[in-house]
Amino acid sequence: MGVGWRSIRLSSRRLYDRIHAENIGKIASGEISVDDYLGGSIPDSRLGLSLIIPIRSFAGAYDTLVNSLRRIEPGQYCYPPCDLHVTVFDFIRGSATYRRDPALELTFLELARGAARTLEPFVIRFAGIVFSDAAGLIQGYDEGVLAGLRRTIRELMEGAGHANDERYRSDSAHVSFARFMSPLASPGELRAFIEENRETAMGTASVDALELVEHDWYDRRATRRLVGRIGL
Repeated sequence: MGVGWRSIRLSSRRLYDRIHAENIGKIASGEISVDDYLGGSIPDSRLGLSLIIPIRSFAGAYDTLVNSLRRIEPGQYCYPPCDLHVTVFDFIRGSATYRRDPALELTFLELARGAARTLEPFVIRFAGIVFSDAAGLIQGYDEGVLAGLRRTIRELMEGAGHANDERYRSDSAHVSFARFMSPLASPGELRAFIEENRETAMGTASVDALELVEHDWYDRRATRRLVGRIGL
């Protein structure tokens, strides 16, 4: 692999390391952000429209990771394997004011197809985990493919006069796998778990398609609706 890939990988690693450095102390002291929607104290009607990559390739490695986490923190939310995904781009970020618009869905599907027109199948390698004060992430490395695709989508959106509604400007290929839905039971053990798994190999995903989906905040299969599939 060339210098470009090494630079991209280092950039991704610096991002994950920064998240770790900024949050591991908070987790150790129990200073987390509890998701009140998951806890059931707030009714959740949030929906959005996003371009995603479903991830179904972790198999046993994911089960091992999640089972270990549940032994330490049984009161937290872990994504079922069918809900794991990489978010490529939020065309309409999740909100309770979301309204389905078939014409706009078609517009965004064609825009995504145009952005991915020259994209070839690629691989995402997953290795290690990192936690913010709100969620656990599996670290993904994709040789900068998604960063380039996102730039193209943003340029096409701007050129077509569409507002950019991204929740945040993503620069990674991570997969969210856990969220805090209750105060921590064992902050010290959770910190140790995170440190022990900073480099744990999770596997790879061969990406040959993207999916535009209507989904809830957690991209649960039960509420997910496929708008269109874009083959690479």
